[in-house]
Amino acid sequence: MIDKLINISKKSFHNFSFDENLHNCNIFFGTNGSGKSSLSNWISENHESVKRFDTDYVLNNISTVDSLSGIQLLVGADRIGIEEAIENIKKANLNLVQNNQDIDKLIENYKNEVFEFMTHSLSEARELFRMTRQINQKRNAKINPIEALKAWANDIIDADFSKINSSDSIELELTNLRKKKSKITFDTHKKIDDILTNIQSIFTQKIVKPDFQITKDLSGWLREGLHLHSDSVDQCKFCGNHFDYEKVYEGIQEKIQSQYSLAVESLERNKTILEDIKNELLNQPKDIIDDSFKNLNSDLLEIINSIEEKIENPSLVLAQTSEIEKNYNNVIVNIQTELNNLNAEILKQETLLSEIENVAKSWVAQKILERYPIDVVSQRLQQYEKQQRINEEYIEENKQWIRQVEPTGNLKPFAELLNHEFRVIGVNIKCHIDGNKYLLRHGTDSSIIISTRDLSEGERRLLGFLHFYYDLYLEPEKSLKNNIEHIIFDDPITSLDSDHRYYLTELINTIIKKLTSLKAQVFIFTHSSIDFHNFGYGLNQQILLKALIYKNENGNSNIRKVERNESQNFSDYYRTNFKSLYDFAKLNNSKINTIENSVRFANMGRLILESHARSNYRLENATSTSIDKLMKLYNIQEEKQIEFKVMLDIINSLSHGLSFYDRDVSQISSREIRDVIRKLISVMFMNDCNHVIAMIGLADDSRDLDVIRGWFL
Repeated sequence: MIDKLINISKKSFHNFSFDENLHNCNIFFGTNGSGKSSLSNWISENHESVKRFDTDYVLNNISTVDSLSGIQLLVGADRIGIEEAIENIKKANLNLVQNNQDIDKLIENYKNEVFEFMTHSLSEARELFRMTRQINQKRNAKINPIEALKAWANDIIDADFSKINSSDSIELELTNLRKKKSKITFDTHKKIDDILTNIQSIFTQKIVKPDFQITKDLSGWLREGLHLHSDSVDQCKFCGNHFDYEKVYEGIQEKIQSQYSLAVESLERNKTILEDIKNELLNQPKDIIDDSFKNLNSDLLEIINSIEEKIENPSLVLAQTSEIEKNYNNVIVNIQTELNNLNAEILKQETLLSEIENVAKSWVAQKILERYPIDVVSQRLQQYEKQQRINEEYIEENKQWIRQVEPTGNLKPFAELLNHEFRVIGVNIKCHIDGNKYLLRHGTDSSIIISTRDLSEGERRLLGFLHFYYDLYLEPEKSLKNNIEHIIFDDPITSLDSDHRYYLTELINTIIKKLTSLKAQVFIFTHSSIDFHNFGYGLNQQILLKALIYKNENGNSNIRKVERNESQNFSDYYRTNFKSLYDFAKLNNSKINTIENSVRFANMGRLILESHARSNYRLENATSTSIDKLMKLYNIQEEKQIEFKVMLDIINSLSHGLSFYDRDVSQISSREIRDVIRKLISVMFMNDCNHVIAMIGLADDSRDLDVIRGWFL
């Protein structure tokens, strides 16, 4: 016997240990999603000699199960049961084959689509780029587009094809680049360091201005006169007057060789050079003029003004101009960089023009791959092929199942037991042995054959349950098989017809007594609060344990013992959910962020609202189609109606999938879900305060009631 549940780690259970000792019969209640199946699976996986009844057992054994003598049990005959199943599976296989053929067509159409676009792009390129030589399609492009796309990708060259769509576009780009270069006229080889040195030297000198002022032009004329006039002639060639050549020569030399004359001549000459540079700067293309141009222009203007000031007042000593050379060099660097970039781009375009075939191939490749990226085409074809492989696996599995279905043995013992149970519950069906198979026939008219498809879900589950129960025994109801010590019933009455619930509840209680008397340990898991209350009725309380499986605020499954007096009032599934919902709504902002899988509370909220609306107002669904009626029934004031609609939208979007709420569900935080649940509880409280108080177990004068009321104010 299993004494303790220790270190349970399965799905929502995280290393959880249940402190209570287990008994011969252990009944667990939990709402859907609480962790019942996880615990059931954990017990099965971690202990030997376990036999389990659940939905999978019914699905897997309703057609082929072991009888008491070890034979296979078939519910239905070749014509009805197995043959019908085989026929359905064969039809399914035909559908899968047809589906694969349809996928083949999709693959072929998609490959043709890609190939036709490649061909069209090639034709377009031959015309646009005036190709004298043919550009060929890639090998096997129609059969294997992926390899063709990869081959096209290898033809892409490094070029900006956003401006290239023909040979003409390359020539136009080349013309524009050359024109742009021609507008940059600034002489980058011109140096001004010597000029600036000369100017700075003069600026630092205190020059005495002579009585006879001489300008640069006058000084130049005098120099030319000395050069042109012969030193042997003492008569002016213009006016005819005679003069003393030596005396006049000495006077002129004194004037043009003076410190002032030389300084003025140098300053005016350099001023002209700097003004030319300044004017040349202003004539450069505006798109290359930046702060360095502006700084240099300002410096040039400043030094030109200083030159004029020095000429006017030669005795004035002026300060050094330290930034102009730096700014000039910056301008030279910027202009040279622009020229280098233009030269490189011109060379690139000239190269493209000279290699127009490669350009055309690259243009075609980029156009094709922009429309059909390799990874997109590959992923789409892989998805088709993956679905085909899955279909083929299903086909093979179905064929294998058909081959393995071979019923054998004596079916009489189980047929008699089954017919006895049919009589007890009043089902008008009788089990007949037909060779080595069973036929289910109408109880009154045996000519009517009943297939499993004709049975209700509850009847099919009942049939599976009876088979499970009798298959536990070595000798019916006297001794268990040697390999059975622990027996699990996982939701034994799920989806049963209501007519069978009472019978099966009584049967389970009888089974519990018989199995525990044979020293078997029984585990029952149920989501039905009614069944939890009824299971184990009349059983010795010393061998019975009842416990609750629930999830804490972090989404982890826990187990707690349910005392006898509590279990007697445990037939309230609705109340359990309501209390869980309220506990979630109470969480503060710091705790709410630790909650995992908070979406489940939206589903729980929808169930609570629909249950309340159904019970009190006969309103079946709390959806958008019922929004106006809900607002009327729950007295929603006009100013709160939009808020109520948003609340209902979020609850429905999280429990049904997106309906009319257009936000991504994954973007809705735990805090938003909590706030929505708060509003829901507050709406129900203001509509029916006594009901809410009873469900969550608060006193009539509890301060928490004001908090609940404020959640929707």
